[in-house]
Amino acid sequence: MNDSRYGVIRNIQDDIYGSRHCYVDLHTPDFAQFCASLKVSHFKLDEPDQTADTLAKAFATRGTVVVEEDMNAWGSFAAKFAGPIVKKD
Repeated sequence: MNDSRYGVIRNIQDDIYGSRHCYVDLHTPDFAQFCASLKVSHFKLDEPDQTADTLAKAFATRGTVVVEEDMNAWGSFAAKFAGPIVKKD
């Protein structure tokens, strides 16, 4: 799940630290190019409707496979995940 950042950590910082962000935005590599340099198969999911077809291709491929889910293309989740619920005594 590539959102070009540590998305869950960012959500935690939004929730607990008043949206003060530290070390969450990343300079992510081009995973297709990276996989090609390692001779590893790469498939990119740009939208949810491609999931079944992309996973079928990935499972049919011999060897190591990376399936990159482009979360920026998919859009935001309906609810932010900010880590597990913490019980307060």
